[in-house]
Amino acid sequence: MRDLYPDQRSLFWMQEFSGFKVKVDRSPRTKDAWVANDIGTIGPDEELDTLEKVYAHIEAQLKPKLRGKALTDAKRATVQRDYQREALGEGFVDNPPLVNAAKTACKAIAKEGGSSEAVQALIDQEASRLEEMHCEEALNDAQQVTLRDTIMRSIVDALMAAGVVERLLLERKEKQAYFLWGHIKANCIVGDQLELGQSTYKNWCGGDSKAHKASLDVLAKLGAVRVTWGKKGLATGKATLVKRLL
Repeated sequence: MRDLYPDQRSLFWMQEFSGFKVKVDRSPRTKDAWVANDIGTIGPDEELDTLEKVYAHIEAQLKPKLRGKALTDAKRATVQRDYQREALGEGFVDNPPLVNAAKTACKAIAKEGGSSEAVQALIDQEASRLEEMHCEEALNDAQQVTLRDTIMRSIVDALMAAGVVERLLLERKEKQAYFLWGHIKANCIVGDQLELGQSTYKNWCGGDSKAHKASLDVLAKLGAVRVTWGKKGLATGKATLVKRLL
């Protein structure tokens, strides 16, 4: 810190900092009060001797800290990404903006629908357009296959299948199951599972234990979920688990 003001005596910034620290001690809720304690912990080996270092340090401290579910999701995404990198080898697409844009485009393609050949043509067309937009260098053959088949086609197929489930629920007037399916999609990604006991069902959809079982049975018969039933009162505390399949 003393090198930030080469034309000033070190006493200059020391007085300002000391005064700020006293103010913070008197009123801990002072805006940006954390700086008073944080800067004071910087050791000689991490001397903030340039404004660039100060800005970088403050930016790092202000970066939102992940906690709870957000932290769990971030760790899971990192593990999944490492697994994909190893499994796909040279076919791994290391371009997050491209992958995210492709996943977003899948929604429009699934909504368009059509025959398998028509859907594939839409995927190929959109994949080529996004590759030109987001890639400085063209993808290799293996990466193009990954983008079109592993990423886009699988998502489009899942979205189209989910759309079929929703249409059938509406046609059959399965209101409770339709509402439950919406909550499951909002709280669980394809392939994951969640605990769905009667209390959770009641909070989401209302109804009783019979409605809870009936709605899950409807979704299970349509292939949207797989249900592992628990049993209330077991010493093991076995819970009802629902795995999203579509």
